[in-house]
Amino acid sequence: MIGKNEILKLADLSRLKLTDEEKSSLTKDLQGIFDYIEQLKDAEVLGSETADQPLDLKHNVLREDTNPLESNEGKFLKPVGLTDKGYVKVKAIF
Repeated sequence: MIGKNEILKLADLSRLKLTDEEKSSLTKDLQGIFDYIEQLKDAEVLGSETADQPLDLKHNVLREDTNPLESNEGKFLKPVGLTDKGYVKVKAIF
């Protein structure tokens, strides 16, 4: 059972200023959540498979990384003028 001390500590950690009505409501709500968790603890789960991955993925479905500048290098670097190995050359600032 969650009590007044726990609510006060949570409010303090959360930097909340609660009215007496809010403390009472929060106590009721949190107690309902904890009661539901207790019901879940009693649920029969023997023989059921885990559902840690909802999709049957056997391999990585992400695409390979590509650099869009490489395929369009001339298009982007031509107007710049000074380039070196695919990089833009600029004046030294230090």
